[in-house]
Amino acid sequence: GTIGRPILLQTNLFLDLGHNRVILTKSKGELKKYGISLETMKRIPLEPDERGIIVRANTIIGPLRFLINTGSTLSCGRTSLVAQSLEYAKRVQKDFRGLSYLVSNVQIGVKEFGWQKLYLFDFSDEITWADGCLGIDFLDKHMVYIDYPNMVVYISSVTDT
Repeated sequence: GTIGRPILLQTNLFLDLGHNRVILTKSKGELKKYGISLETMKRIPLEPDERGIIVRANTIIGPLRFLINTGSTLSCGRTSLVAQSLEYAKRVQKDFRGLSYLVSNVQIGVKEFGWQKLYLFDFSDEITWADGCLGIDFLDKHMVYIDYPNMVVYISSVTDT
């Protein structure tokens, strides 16, 4: 958001929340001293947008634009897009957080991430630049290296390394 983006213009961010690691670097080469290689991670272009870090994903309900959001505990999706799916009634779940929808075959770049639970949220009609967000629940399961100046993100399953 408005706090993180100015930092990301000057430094890169590695998140491995599954192992409680957050590393700021000037270059991806610096990760080697921490035993981290981006070779097993998939390089994915970011969508250029001044309002956030956006990745495009292909899903069973069509292409979606997700904001990578460390400020959101849960991943969410626009209710109107999910409700258009023919499988909607079969996959909606309810818990104490609200309604959620299991989206299968989430593919970001060439990387298949399988199922992702999206909590349904009614976004403002003025937010046309994102269809949902990938929150901490996604980031807990995947390592992410954000190279914002070069408009690229590397994403891996925690189990890939």
